[in-house]
Amino acid sequence: MGGRGGAAGRTGRVPAEKRLARIAAPMSPSHYIVAALLVLLAGAVATCPLGGRKRLAGGHPASAVANNYPPLATILFAPLTWMTHAAAYALMVVLAYICFALVSLVFPMLATGHKSPSALGVFFFVSGLASYGLHFEIERGQYNLLLMACSLGAVLLFHRRPRWSWLAYVLLTFAIQCRIYPAIFLLMLVRDWRDGKRNFLRIGGLVAANLVLCLVLGWDVFVEFVKLTKFNMAQPWAWQGNISIRGFLIYIARADCPWAGIVPDLSALVRNHLESAALALTGLYAAMLAFVIGRLRSESERLARGGVGSKT
Repeated sequence: MGGRGGAAGRTGRVPAEKRLARIAAPMSPSHYIVAALLVLLAGAVATCPLGGRKRLAGGHPASAVANNYPPLATILFAPLTWMTHAAAYALMVVLAYICFALVSLVFPMLATGHKSPSALGVFFFVSGLASYGLHFEIERGQYNLLLMACSLGAVLLFHRRPRWSWLAYVLLTFAIQCRIYPAIFLLMLVRDWRDGKRNFLRIGGLVAANLVLCLVLGWDVFVEFVKLTKFNMAQPWAWQGNISIRGFLIYIARADCPWAGIVPDLSALVRNHLESAALALTGLYAAMLAFVIGRLRSESERLARGGVGSKT
């Protein structure tokens, strides 16, 4: 009995290699049936987020704010003004769901070489359909998922299809010109970190091209965009729509925050040491992310060594 079960049988624990293989393995037909039912259930909740019905019925946004986006975004999204508000909103909703499927299911398949999505990928896709992030994206008619799909698609094309690198540059430039934060993906357009000259020319050229495109509406518009960006970085909005770390801390430090009455000392501490709290929370997230990445890398290496050992 002891020989049949081995170490796993005596302890009742599944080896890390088998756990990782189960998570990353392609789905079986039964998994597809369960996933389809979960998609229908989550989709019933996600397709009518707060405010969505009003927009589809021809309603207007709750408020209008200054244009905080790069100047070229005004031109790129100008064709939406030819449509009714309801039609433009419906188009953005469809694009958001398509891009969400690309980011959570299709791109991981292409990156790993699998012909079907993994069970973990389907789990993230289904749970994401009912997530706050997707609901906020749909309710506001935002396009962050479109930019994420363009950015990840650019990285995938750059590394998997070198002949299509020019398209990767176009996709990432489009994302940067819609919002600034996709510029962080420029660091992923590197094939060999030892080739410093070529990497500098590639990334530097893309940075220069994006700076030139920021002048498409003239110098005054560019200066106004820079002023608004600096203002928003220095004074982020303290409301539920700002999901940055600093915005979250500003919100819980407010006197009218529900947390202030529950944990008054914590709110006062954050209010008096806002910058230190932001750095500490950022460091905590970075440490957690490094731990998870390290565990996944070690388990994948162990799985690879096990596969090589079984072949030899």
